[in-house]
Amino acid sequence: VELCVRVKTKGYLIVYTPFAELYHHECLSRGHIDTPEKLTEFKREEALFNKKCGFAFANGDPFYNPNLQ
Repeated sequence: VELCVRVKTKGYLIVYTPFAELYHHECLSRGHIDTPEKLTEFKREEALFNKKCGFAFANGDPFYNPNLQ
């Protein structure tokens, strides 16, 4: 998400193909957020993301398709 925000900020467009198959295994490398330390780290990263990219979502997600409701 951060990469897309940075690309858009530079004036470029995001191009994608609906035919790509991508897999994201959220907890594979980091593990589950099941300890106070991991929760603290997650909240720190979330705050950093909001500081760097929060402006892009001030009026909601600009990439969200309202037809998906």
